[in-house]
Amino acid sequence: MIKLVRPLMFSLALAAGPLLAQVAGPSPLVNAPAAASTVSGAWIMAESRGNAALQAGFPATAAGIFREILADESVPGEARQGLTLELVTALLDAAETGEAEKVLQSYTGPRNAAYQLRLGLIAATTRRLPQAKAALVAGKAEDLSVADKGWWYFLQGAVADAENNFSAANDFYEQAITAAVSAVQRSRFLLAREQALLRRGRLDEARLANARENMDRFQGTRQGYVWVRTYATGLAWLKREAEAQAVLQRQLSVLPATERETADQFRLILGLIAGETSSA
Repeated sequence: MIKLVRPLMFSLALAAGPLLAQVAGPSPLVNAPAAASTVSGAWIMAESRGNAALQAGFPATAAGIFREILADESVPGEARQGLTLELVTALLDAAETGEAEKVLQSYTGPRNAAYQLRLGLIAATTRRLPQAKAALVAGKAEDLSVADKGWWYFLQGAVADAENNFSAANDFYEQAITAAVSAVQRSRFLLAREQALLRRGRLDEARLANARENMDRFQGTRQGYVWVRTYATGLAWLKREAEAQAVLQRQLSVLPATERETADQFRLILGLIAGETSSA
């Protein structure tokens, strides 16, 4: 029985990490006090720092910056609308889907493509497929910013994947990868594609090597931890259980104490791979 259940459990273990979340943590980019945003025009510079943090792979830091700016009542109304959407983006990227949905509900701007994209991403993350599809119908990719277009293709891929339209999903993921505006964003889309292929049992040595490369490249970040899960699960899928366990044990030994949720995820996968009779 355990042999039949284990492949499904591996897939569930992959899904345990948030679909959109993968990079978070302290950043040296921003240490400005909240009071700085009250200086006339200072919020524009703070917004730039927030976007830089987000593109560099520090969404939790970016979310904090955007919250500080929005707390300043002198920020113009139209600017607040854009900042609210940026905060939603950062929260989604930091795996705070519930909080992202709350913030989006407070949005007072037009229900344009940027709004529909974030609405759709939240719906896809929470497995509400009809709402995700409706958001895609309500928006248009050509109305999005350059940074948002990759996510639009990603959302289309996620919907196609959920509907078992694997050919279309692959095409959309490839378009997302091509449209990526940063190495972090590109890695996010690559990860989604690799996890989708793994769930379909289409993993090979070349893809496994790619997972290992990205695991090393993004070491110490939340996105890197997702690549660890993908790489270890891929090793186990290819019957290389001992290597998979060694990878997870090594990562657990150097994982910061603050990453308790990540440690739990690693231990879960380790236990699934090692089996019911193991100490793991």
